[in-house]
Amino acid sequence: MTIISLALGLPVGIVPRLPTAVLAAAIVITAVLVLMVGYILESFMHMRQEQARLAHLRYLAPCRGVDFVPEELGSALQESGPEAVA
Repeated sequence: MTIISLALGLPVGIVPRLPTAVLAAAIVITAVLVLMVGYILESFMHMRQEQARLAHLRYLAPCRGVDFVPEELGSALQESGPEAVA
């Protein structure tokens, strides 16, 4: 948008007609507003992602409980007793 605005205003140096000057100024203002809105939205996105990460870090890691024994370890316990595994 800024390129269009500059193309309308720069070739002559002085804008020959008032409507063209108004159009060029409106395009520049729109381009700046779009740039600022994009920057604000991007910062909100990063803030929300960081908040989501922090919220997920509040939860404990999943565990299988005290009763869970893997099959390999369970068969070794049954064959030779608990002192062989340690």
